[in-house]
Amino acid sequence: MGAASYQEDILRRFFEATETTTSILGPPAPPRHFCPFCNNFFTDRFLLSDHLSSSHSGSRPVLVIAGTEPGQISTFRQPLRMEQIAVENCTVVRLRLNGVIQDEVLPQNVPTLLSQETDADFCLNLINQFDEVAAPITQSYYIGIRIPAKESLDAVDRVFIRHLANSALQMSQVAAFLKESCCQGVVRDYADALGSYARGLLVKDQAVGTGVTLHPDEADDLYGVALEVLKEFQRPLSVVVCGLIRFAFNDFSVISGPTRFHRLDRCNSILAPLSGLTVHPVEDSVAYPSGSTFRKLCPFDQAIDRVLDLSDRLQRQTRWGPTLLEDCRQAAEAQTLGSRDRVKVLALWAATARRLGAEAAALEPLRQLRATYPFGKWASKHLDGITE
Repeated sequence: MGAASYQEDILRRFFEATETTTSILGPPAPPRHFCPFCNNFFTDRFLLSDHLSSSHSGSRPVLVIAGTEPGQISTFRQPLRMEQIAVENCTVVRLRLNGVIQDEVLPQNVPTLLSQETDADFCLNLINQFDEVAAPITQSYYIGIRIPAKESLDAVDRVFIRHLANSALQMSQVAAFLKESCCQGVVRDYADALGSYARGLLVKDQAVGTGVTLHPDEADDLYGVALEVLKEFQRPLSVVVCGLIRFAFNDFSVISGPTRFHRLDRCNSILAPLSGLTVHPVEDSVAYPSGSTFRKLCPFDQAIDRVLDLSDRLQRQTRWGPTLLEDCRQAAEAQTLGSRDRVKVLALWAATARRLGAEAAALEPLRQLRATYPFGKWASKHLDGITE
């Protein structure tokens, strides 16, 4: 191993020259931190930071509709009132309406523009020019307005019932429904959502000869797409369809009134209180005026039909026995039921056994429900109170 060497007198002269230069120039000047937006400067970078925050900061512009900021891409299907719309932290708005560039508008004019349209696509580029020499802060929103008239929605409902309200549904019927002229234009989203629901139940059933090519797992996606749109419409058909989809998803958290599909309402009145969620049971869900007339409104999948049938039978029972136990066990073990529908069957079994005083008969379904959603907490609670 070696060591680098340097002639001593040359190294000494280097250090002396450095010291001499320093003494001639004097000590270095204190640093100065300049503001990039004005002529001010500061000797401390923290002072500069405070100055920027107080004198040259801006906020993100924001669009508010009905008290919340919409997503960057949003569609509104219910009428918007001017007082529901506000634009904050904004100096000017650049606008495209149905793909055509419009003149710049003032923020206070946006509520009028959005509230007066029923079928339009807006691209709103909100700009906050908070400082003359600073780059502005921008925020873009793509807003679709799809507000069909009641007459148009009624027409869609009528052709849906004519094409699809039967028990022998096929994919070709769904296509025929969507091709109807009344399903075009501003009501297209509503019609497509109903079509997605019908396709979802066909995919879930996987019946031979119906034209289904998708895997059963795709049914959840189709149901979800339908629910996202239909939940915005308070109409008899959409209310029932949303109720059926939520029932399929075991979602009892948004039950606020009867769907008027009496079989579904009666079953919900049993299962909703068991869900462990903050649910107000529908007290009048089983009470309909005498002489009421009923009509076919929409189809629903076979698994839901089996669950509702079992619910109807169990509600009529006044005593527990071996035959009833066997009916419940066979229903729960049916291979055609998916996991979510099987959970509902087990919950109905356990709830009926407890209602009829057969606590021991409730043990089997309660044990299977203990680790399931949404009845797990209810099952665990009652298991702790039952002794074999």
